Amino acid sequence: TLVETTALIGLRLLAEKWATNKGLAIGNGNGANVEDRASESMVAAGIATIVIAPVLEEILYRKLLPDVIQKFTTDDRQKAEFVSTMLFAATHYRPHSKEVLPLPQLAGGALYNHIYTKRGIRHSTFAHALNNAAYAARYIAKQK
Repeated sequence: TLVETTALIGLRLLAEKWATNKGLAIGNGNGANVEDRASESMVAAGIATIVIAPVLEEILYRKLLPDVIQKFTTDDRQKAEFVSTMLFAATHYRPHSKEVLPLPQLAGGALYNHIYTKRGIRHSTFAHALNNAAYAARYIAKQK
């Protein structure tokens, strides 16, 4: 979707800016060996996955989208949050996976929404970041 594509481009740009400020070369490597570039890319991907994505997604899916949906389609906040959670799950669905439905993503979106409703955006963002960190750790462990 346009929103997801825009968010991903923004994440990439933010990760590159952060990495550049920290002295990491993202992209062409400017003479760095392959292992160095792979390590730098892994750091940038980790930052994007564990820090940047949860912040941007929680703002988008817990605050902005429900507000817009509620304003233009329904006065029912719970319906707006439900639609936003469904959109969250849909944008996280991986067609190459064995899952027929994006149930883990739907459950995660529902959980983050519940946390947001009860405790606020900082708590839902922290929960989202923890989940992404666990996912990243599992991914790295599979690569070894």
